[in-house]
Amino acid sequence: MTTADVGTQANPLRVAIVGSGPSGFYAADQLQREQKDGLYIEMDMFEKLPTPHGLVRAGVAPDHPKIKSVTRVYDRIAARPNFRFYGNVEFGKDLTHADLLLHYHQIIYAVGAQTDRKLGIPGEDLPGSHAATEFVAWYNGHPGYRDLQFDLSQERVAVIGNGNVAMDVARILARSYDELRVTDIADYALEALANSQVKEIYVLGRRGPVQAAFTNPEIKEFGEMEDADVIVTPAEVDLDPLSLDWLMQHNDRTAEGNVQILTTYAHHREACYECSRRIHMRFLVSPVEFLGEERVDAIKLVKNELYPRADGTLRPRPTDQYETLPVGLAFRSIGYQGVPLPGVPFDQRAGIIPNEEGRIFNLSTGEIVTGEYVVGWVKRGPSGVIGTNKPDAYETVNMMLQDLKLEHINQPVLPRREDLEGLVRVRKPNYISYEDWRTIDEIETTRGQAIGRPRVKFTRVSDVLDALAAYKGRKVEEISEEARLPVESFKETNVERALSAIEGIVGPDAANRFRLFLGKCTSLGIAPERAPRIEIPFRHHAQFRRNAYWPEGGRPHPIPVFYLGIDERRQGWPTFDVPLRLYYSHIVGLNGGRLQIMHDELAALGFASDGLEGEPSISLRSHCDADSLDALFAWIDKTVEFFVGTLRDE
Repeated sequence: MTTADVGTQANPLRVAIVGSGPSGFYAADQLQREQKDGLYIEMDMFEKLPTPHGLVRAGVAPDHPKIKSVTRVYDRIAARPNFRFYGNVEFGKDLTHADLLLHYHQIIYAVGAQTDRKLGIPGEDLPGSHAATEFVAWYNGHPGYRDLQFDLSQERVAVIGNGNVAMDVARILARSYDELRVTDIADYALEALANSQVKEIYVLGRRGPVQAAFTNPEIKEFGEMEDADVIVTPAEVDLDPLSLDWLMQHNDRTAEGNVQILTTYAHHREACYECSRRIHMRFLVSPVEFLGEERVDAIKLVKNELYPRADGTLRPRPTDQYETLPVGLAFRSIGYQGVPLPGVPFDQRAGIIPNEEGRIFNLSTGEIVTGEYVVGWVKRGPSGVIGTNKPDAYETVNMMLQDLKLEHINQPVLPRREDLEGLVRVRKPNYISYEDWRTIDEIETTRGQAIGRPRVKFTRVSDVLDALAAYKGRKVEEISEEARLPVESFKETNVERALSAIEGIVGPDAANRFRLFLGKCTSLGIAPERAPRIEIPFRHHAQFRRNAYWPEGGRPHPIPVFYLGIDERRQGWPTFDVPLRLYYSHIVGLNGGRLQIMHDELAALGFASDGLEGEPSISLRSHCDADSLDALFAWIDKTVEFFVGTLRDE
């Protein structure tokens, strides 16, 4: 088919979406809306965690449940037949950039801004100094952060920054146990915060109240907590002439609302002397150094003043006034930034993937990268709320459709959905589908309802997989029982070691062909579900054949198993096992002459085997080159075709 055929029912436009946060789902939604006038689109979403929804799950504060209700929209998007979700599949590890180019016409990166910006001041790396992003991920149960430790025995804490994330951190630190226990906060975080000794929380902003990045509901919420007081110094909230002029000229309702609420706190709110915790809102101060020998003991602050720039904005600059703020714990929240993805252009300075309206371009040459696009924070920087990602994603999708009309798309070698499905099954057999996620969602919410909470999250990947396996009744012990083999006889496959060896000798194309072959076998039903990822040790082969494939009173199971692995007897060289004797003579019932022909064909190609009486293990030691592998794959294709025909006939 030609590029002009892409988007037809016979050759759908294949789109990969890397990342499952709001921007990724909004891009999927818009692509689904564009399926009209004969345009057919298939999209696959990849997420390194077993759970979808990005920062909606791992970033939105647990005491803001209404914001999380947006996931119902994402559920409807995922339920449509042209959408598939592959969770627990990490880009750059389980699937590479080259893999996606082999399978998709267009790729969207929706990975967000995954790390924090640093202050770049002395002492920043002392124990007790943390990124707010880490704390947020910790209390939200992100598997990658659940084992972090924060010293909540400290009584005085600084939160550096005055955006909504800083407000979330300060609010969670100040919430009472009764307020937190009715949320979906991670269990371990709930316990740690219940025992917290924090009493004073300082929210430090380098600019003034007018320039604060938090929203009206966020600052208003500080005054509504049951056991926390909010303290604002009048001198820091009373506006200077520059800020007053700016407000009058710009009619910014959010800024006006923030100033009004802060003024109420400073001048008209009675102190809550019985409150256990206090939040101090500070403005026009910047940290210049973390002080302490073995850990943070204090922060040195400089007083700032505002000055007008040529573009009309007000910016802070330091004065000669300093103060020392004693704190034992600090969280910096001065912005998120993206991280580079393997094989994808990246602007280190801006912390984003370089793009023009969503089209990725090469930073050094300025050339547009065909078929690759970006959405969300890694496209524009960490700005806006969840809903901001919707128009952002729509803009990118519009560029994608323009490029489709102009035939400026990637031309994948293997665009069929089943080819990708087979590859994923080989690389990550325990991937999570969206149906699996709905099961996990049901388990979490059921656990929560039993104790009066919205959900109790799984916070380890292994716990998610175990819960899913238990739900499906497919534990390893049960699979082993089916095969009548002891559990200890199973071992993890060394298929990836073999693929790495092949890739190192010949290159990624050959390794990918083996991956696709194993995946295709699985999708065609020519291999047991576990064949590409579990191998039976050599000493168990006979027992495996006798017990597992010779059911009592029945005939042999008509499914062959192919193994790709490392044969330690051949000094670690990759070996491809083709058990011809078992399948052709016993299962298919062919005579020895046909079996001999197969062996002769292999011998003609120069591949050694263990002979007719053994299982032919094709060692690639002397034949791991492009020509030999091409010949081997031609033989394999013919063999598989024969198998498929025979099995269908039976």
